Amino acid sequence: MSAIRPRPSRLAALHRFLLLCTATNALHAQPEVLNYKVEWRLIQAGIARISLDKAQNAVQGRLDIQSQGLVSKLFRVNDVYEVTWRPGYCAQSAHMLAEEGSRRRDTNILFAAPATQYVEKDLVKNTTSQKSVPVPACVEDVLGGLQKLRTLKLTPGTTAQLPITDGKKFVDVRVEIQEKETITTPLGTFKTVRIEPFLFNGVMYERNARCFVWITDDEKRTPVMFQVRMRFHIGNITFTLDK
Repeated sequence: MSAIRPRPSRLAALHRFLLLCTATNALHAQPEVLNYKVEWRLIQAGIARISLDKAQNAVQGRLDIQSQGLVSKLFRVNDVYEVTWRPGYCAQSAHMLAEEGSRRRDTNILFAAPATQYVEKDLVKNTTSQKSVPVPACVEDVLGGLQKLRTLKLTPGTTAQLPITDGKKFVDVRVEIQEKETITTPLGTFKTVRIEPFLFNGVMYERNARCFVWITDDEKRTPVMFQVRMRFHIGNITFTLDK
């Protein structure tokens, strides 16, 4: 097992990937809960749940990620991310409580222009780090980044740009609408559009990887599968809608 033991930085990168990719679900701002099974090297690695609700003059989103089985024994993950968006899906504030391996972090982010206010507390070392980056008046966080994309006509062969920040870095993420595909899941077979947001390879994250999103080619635009493809010795991580 030591040959494929995941490093903490690898699983943290997978968590950040899910945060961005699962953002597609919040477009319609209707109360909704989606559950995904997470597989790594064909092993059940964990579960993820996306909850969305309306608030007064705002929309609220929540992402829960929990590792399971063998992966949990190697590197336990129990993360909760909550965010509030202003009209137009402009990020307003976010809070994340992350338990990843031996690390415990409590993070708060304010996205108000002209710059973010990022404060991360290390609950193990009892230290605090802060960061601030310039942002425009309306910027998407990692869970709201694909909202405006889903309002577009997803025509294969076209591209889009998304202004994204995680509170520590701001980038314009290029997104490719690649092609239509039929995807089979435990819930059935879906006609989808495959989308690739270019987050890795020094854009938002340094790691050498690619990520893909499959959303249904209909009015609901339901995200039915996500996948991050890393180097062969690390393997692919796949998130599949199962409830």
